Amino acid sequence: MKKLLIIPLLLLVWSMTAQDPILPQSKVVTVSQAIQESGYTIQVGVPFIGSGGVQGTNQTNNDIRFPWDVLYLPNTFSEASFDVSKGYFGDMIRVSWTLQSNFNLVSNIAVFRREYTEDGSNPYIQIANTAPIATEYEDEFVEGGVLYEYKIEAQGIGGNSGRLLTFIDGIGYRSPTAIVTGSVSFEGGNPVQDVVIRATAQATNNDEGTGLAIPNTGKVQIQTPNSSSITTATTLQTFVKPQSPFTASDTPIRLFSLESNNPLLPFGSGIYTDISLNAAPMS
Repeated sequence: MKKLLIIPLLLLVWSMTAQDPILPQSKVVTVSQAIQESGYTIQVGVPFIGSGGVQGTNQTNNDIRFPWDVLYLPNTFSEASFDVSKGYFGDMIRVSWTLQSNFNLVSNIAVFRREYTEDGSNPYIQIANTAPIATEYEDEFVEGGVLYEYKIEAQGIGGNSGRLLTFIDGIGYRSPTAIVTGSVSFEGGNPVQDVVIRATAQATNNDEGTGLAIPNTGKVQIQTPNSSSITTATTLQTFVKPQSPFTASDTPIRLFSLESNNPLLPFGSGIYTDISLNAAPMS
């Protein structure tokens, strides 16, 4: 217990005095050198090198390998600083990224897109070319409810190419619905009475989509997804329209039922999501 109390004090004194080589109690050492004394080992240096706090800058440091004489250099891209919007917007898909290294080598950022398929057979098409300091791209030329795969490529690095080294990719989609707000008024500002506003799709043919007719006693079963593909959370979304007007006496509609196939859990245990609709107004 006595050693635990002394160690922080020794480290504090060392860190305060090592910057001044004139003091007699200081010891000048080279980077990556380990000091061993009294059964303790102190590694001189900082964990990361070569990356400044602001994108677009490059900090030149000594070759410090800490800890365990390992040189830690970040890749050009990182999963933590990359995101493709998934239904967040009704008029676009937003792709955002932040370069982690190689700022001085990147000449431009190329944005590629393709419609997602399981086998990845669709070719990528370049849709934009941005400056190296860019950190996001908004794609407004996409269909709602369609999965798109994006690839962000840092060009000019050279050497071997690979994911996170020269590019990063991800999947996103635009929400099939959106909220349109506004007003119609005369030139003087007075509102216009009994106005009807109709929205027309920009596509050449209006896609009405497809759906499933599920009997009130039936259900659609989704097989258990691969557990390795879901690491933190998942989102379930559905659009439901009853075939006949919903009344107050009708049984609530069960949208989702999440159940485990673990035999150790009691039967019927799970998470259930029910919804009750308001009765249809009388015309």
